[in-house]
Amino acid sequence: YNALAATTYYSNAQFGACGISTNSASYATVAATSSARCGSITGPVGASATNISGTLTGSLAATTVNLYLDDELIGSFTTSGTAWGPITVNSTPTNTLYSNGVLRIGVQESGKQEVSCPASTTTITCTPTPVIPLYSPTNTSITVNETVTYSVTNAQSGSFYSLAENTSGQSFGIGKWATANGALSITTSPFATAGTYQVFFKSSSLSGVTLCSSVSAVGTVTVNNVILPVTLIQFKGRKKEESVLLDWVTSSENNVNRFEIERSKDGTAFYKAGTVAATGNSSTNQSYVFNDISPLATVNYYRLKMIDNDGKFTYSTMLVFLGNQTGNVVIQKIMPNPFKDAINIEMLLQQKQMLKIQLIDLAGRVVITKNFIGLPGTNNINYNGLANLTEGIYFVKIITADAVLQQKVLKIK
Repeated sequence: YNALAATTYYSNAQFGACGISTNSASYATVAATSSARCGSITGPVGASATNISGTLTGSLAATTVNLYLDDELIGSFTTSGTAWGPITVNSTPTNTLYSNGVLRIGVQESGKQEVSCPASTTTITCTPTPVIPLYSPTNTSITVNETVTYSVTNAQSGSFYSLAENTSGQSFGIGKWATANGALSITTSPFATAGTYQVFFKSSSLSGVTLCSSVSAVGTVTVNNVILPVTLIQFKGRKKEESVLLDWVTSSENNVNRFEIERSKDGTAFYKAGTVAATGNSSTNQSYVFNDISPLATVNYYRLKMIDNDGKFTYSTMLVFLGNQTGNVVIQKIMPNPFKDAINIEMLLQQKQMLKIQLIDLAGRVVITKNFIGLPGTNNINYNGLANLTEGIYFVKIITADAVLQQKVLKIK
C-alpha cells in the first residue's frame, strides 16, 4: 500500500497496464558495506583460546565485526577504529572452538548490509601440537614381573603420554599428563609373560575440547623367563597393629642367596624395604617372615625379589595393604588410560561400604553413575559401552560416606 498515492499496487495493476507497478520505486535498495573494509583475524588461533581479535581496513564509527566458526555466528564486536575484539570464545557451548574448525569475519557498517571477508579465513590449530616423544630406553631387556621406566626428554605441558602394544593397542600401564615442559618419567605395569613387545609410545594433546592427533614412537621390550632353583609355594601377609607382617614358604632351594622385600606406593615404582637371608640349599619346606614396622600411610604394595648366588633373580606376585590413614578407600589403578570403549577401576577398601562411582565430563555433566557395595580388600568395577563418548578428558569420581576421590582419564577413538 502506498500511503502517499492512497492507492494499492494491486489497483494500479488492475486498472492500468500490466507490468511492474511504478510505485515499486518506493522500495530503496540498502547499500552494502565495501569489501575494502575487510580485515583479518590475529593468529594463529588455538582451540584452547579464550578470546579472538583482529584488525579492519580503515576506521568508521559503529562498524560491527561478526565472527563465524564454520559459518555459524559465535560472537560480535562493534568498533570505531581499525582494531576489533576481543570476542570471548570457549565460554559457552555455542562459542566453543575445535581444532581444524574454520574462522572468518563479516563486516557491517552502520545502516549497511554485511560483507563477508573470505580473505580473513583462519584454521584453528591444536595448542600445544603434540610432537613425537624422545624417550629412553628405546630397546631394553627385563625379566618376568619387572617394569620399565621410560624417561621423556621433550615432554610438552598439557600433553598426555601413554604406552600401548604396537599392534593390539593393549595398554602397558597408566598414562601420565605432563605438567611442565621438559623431562617426564612414566612406568609400565609389570610384564607378566615372557616375549618381545613392540611398545607404542603415544603423545596426545587436548586443545579446548578437542583431542589433537596423537603422534608416536616405537621401541622394544624383551621379557625373559628366569628359572631360579627355588620354588615359592606361598606368599601372604596381614596387618598387625601399626606394621605389616609378611610370610612365605619355599619347597626347594638350590644356591639361593637372599630374599629382598620391595615396597611401592603405586604398584609400579618399587624400593627395597628389607632383606632376609635364604637357607640356600634345601629340599624341604622353609618358612620366612618379615615385619615391616614402618609401612606407608596410604597403601603398600609388596613383592619378593628372589636372588641366587650368581645374582640372577625373579619376582613373586604382589600383595597390597592399606596403611594407617583415616580414610578407608584407595584407588589402585584405572586402566586402560587412555581408554576407547571400556575402563576398569580397581580399588582397595578397608571395610564393607556403599560407594557411588561417577564418570563426569569436562562440563561437569555426570555421564554414568553406578552404586556399588564394596568389600574389604581389592574391588574391581567395569564401565563398558563407552565407545560413543566424545573424545576428551573425563573424571572418575568415587564418593564414600567420609571421602570423595577423583582421578582424570582420557577418552580416545
